[in-house]
Amino acid sequence: MLATYSAHSLVGFIMFLFKKNQEDELWQIWLNKDIDQSFNDFKAANIAKEFRPKAKVNSEQEEQEILDFSDQFIKPNN
Repeated sequence: MLATYSAHSLVGFIMFLFKKNQEDELWQIWLNKDIDQSFNDFKAANIAKEFRPKAKVNSEQEEQEILDFSDQFIKPNN
């Protein structure tokens, strides 16, 4: 079955399985503990943070270094 998946689809499928497994584990924790929050609030607060996209903020100096590095690959259209 996995041979029919492209690499991109396979990664998406594995992430889907991971999320479902994590949700099942959170559901079991929520059921077995005395938690006053609704399950959706509990899940939102405890979902794995390492899989959320993290925005990197570049300083102005880092941005300029990136632009300077990129300029060596760009040819002017004159």
